[in-house]
Amino acid sequence: MAKGINRFFTETLGVKIQNPRWSWGAIDEKSNRVFLRIWKDQIRPDRTGQKVQVYWTKRRNNSNGYKERLEHLQLVRKGAKGFGIMTQAVDPKTEAARKIASFNADALFELGELSEDDNGAYAQIVRPIPTNQIIATRPISRSSIPTQKDLSQYQRAVLEGTLGAMTCKVRRRCEELRRRARRFYRGADGKLRCVVCGWYKPNHSISGDIVELHHLRPLANHPTAGVQQLLDEAIKSMAPLCPCCHRIAHSRLGNIRRPFSVDELRAIVPKYPFCPPAA
Repeated sequence: MAKGINRFFTETLGVKIQNPRWSWGAIDEKSNRVFLRIWKDQIRPDRTGQKVQVYWTKRRNNSNGYKERLEHLQLVRKGAKGFGIMTQAVDPKTEAARKIASFNADALFELGELSEDDNGAYAQIVRPIPTNQIIATRPISRSSIPTQKDLSQYQRAVLEGTLGAMTCKVRRRCEELRRRARRFYRGADGKLRCVVCGWYKPNHSISGDIVELHHLRPLANHPTAGVQQLLDEAIKSMAPLCPCCHRIAHSRLGNIRRPFSVDELRAIVPKYPFCPPAA
């Protein structure tokens, strides 16, 4: 699991680990953010919620990670934003170097005020933030934007649009359910709005509904014979999403088939980003 979390640092968060063997965190200098590995069993109640231990006065081993952790905490004290990657230990009671059983790749925990006692240092847990939202706010390096000279090396012919044939199995939808659900979720003004960002189809000679009906439980998880439900239950198992939010819902990292929930999407997508003006 150590290799897995190291790849998470480098490939997902885009930060360089100083040493894959003993590093407990990494720094993103471009965004002034510090990513720290934290342990789930080290969470404690706090006067404002919860805090997590981020340094231990009594060392379990002679790892260089302790020195590096002090450097990272010093950056947080100077104003860097701290984020914790929640990990679960194979054996939380061991006095030796801990081994990672699992870690949460879906969300990071924003760390707040630091405090200390005789046992070590603690960071207040402010809130969980979806990993995709943290990635989206990472500054784009100018060197990563291609120039006209860079694009010129791709001046060659490509072929698209040839006709082919394919066969596949599809999940059948109930058209009556879709019709009733659209009526149920349509506003008093007749507009079908995305429940996440609020987008709706503008009045620009566009036919049909653009906002889609999202299954909160993916159809791929249903048995092959389908699932029979009462109509009102089936309608409540759906949510209207604009094409953009619908695409994001099914784009969880790590090839995980569970889509983002509506609440998770609301934490990722800003409210009313591209809503057309009221008619």
